[in-house]
Amino acid sequence: MSMLYLMGKKILFPMVLKKFFALNLLVLIIGLYISLQSYDFYYCYKLFIVAFETIPCLFLIYLILEKLGFDLKEKLSFIMNLGFLQLIFVIATIIFPELRLSIIENSQNQDLLKLSNFGDLAIRTFGFSRGYTFAMPMFLGLCIAVALYMKGHFNTKHWLSIPLFVIAIALNARIGLVILPLLLVLNFLYGSSRFRLGILVISISVLSIGLIASEANIFQYNDNSEFASFSRVYDSFDDLSNLANGKETGTFNDLGKMNILPSGYDLLTGTGKDIFFGGNSKYPGINSDIGYVNDIFFGGLLFSLLLTGVYCSCFFISTNDIKLKILNYSLILFLIIANYKGSILNSNEFINGYLLLTLFISETMTRKEKALR
Repeated sequence: MSMLYLMGKKILFPMVLKKFFALNLLVLIIGLYISLQSYDFYYCYKLFIVAFETIPCLFLIYLILEKLGFDLKEKLSFIMNLGFLQLIFVIATIIFPELRLSIIENSQNQDLLKLSNFGDLAIRTFGFSRGYTFAMPMFLGLCIAVALYMKGHFNTKHWLSIPLFVIAIALNARIGLVILPLLLVLNFLYGSSRFRLGILVISISVLSIGLIASEANIFQYNDNSEFASFSRVYDSFDDLSNLANGKETGTFNDLGKMNILPSGYDLLTGTGKDIFFGGNSKYPGINSDIGYVNDIFFGGLLFSLLLTGVYCSCFFISTNDIKLKILNYSLILFLIIANYKGSILNSNEFINGYLLLTLFISETMTRKEKALR
């Protein structure tokens, strides 16, 4: 990074990264103080990575693209190309099952194969990533939002790849598909009358297909079914239908069991240790994947609100551009919803991509404002 500074014109450290670093440093200092309750610094290690590893790496990417003279369209294409690269790995692991198995068996997650198969049948974990079952599909959902923004703003053809992204998400984690209803609703709210009619037709068509598939049991699977990989999409319709009738099944049942909060003063001050892996001496025998629950168990309600506020405020882009508003609001809502499914407020594929996207757009807007003065 220092060499890049010396090799050409000076590039100022972007304001978005300054703000994100400063606020994360504040959160880290508070987190270190809280960790003294338990002398367990694993949670703080995750905060440390964001401030001192993620931000410098993203700044380096930004510097390189600036040196190459990339404009906003090319920078957004760079993010899309990262998504396309993951699509290539997804396709490769579908075509070559032995490649997928080799990747899983050589990963450091001992439970990954158990999570990825239904008996001997592969039902998820296609691609080459760390966060197969959460953050990577979230990043692919971000790519869908970016593709639609680029269609509206630059009239590019990236939107044609959306069906492939949808398939890649469905093969790994359904949470990434949440971006679709968010984009549909926001486009319906902010779009023109003609556009709203199109959104309504698309929504009704998708719901109808889903209901027909559900009633016809198209995606019901067994050990020999070729539809096993997509069966969890069918299960989603089933789980949502059951939830509407007051019954928690599937993912909602699992999350319901994990929706546990500490008691007494611990609710406000935390315990200095989360319960993601269990092992919390004050609350033995319980664990949770839910991001908000783990944040509260670590630092209490106020700390959780601070951490969530840091990410939402840094990722929020103030603009009058309707297309950019839709992109911005959809991804912030995506982030808020996802943190209930798992711990997303740390360094991972989605957050790294989101911060890079915010950086590219914010810096472009800042330059345009300066040019108009």
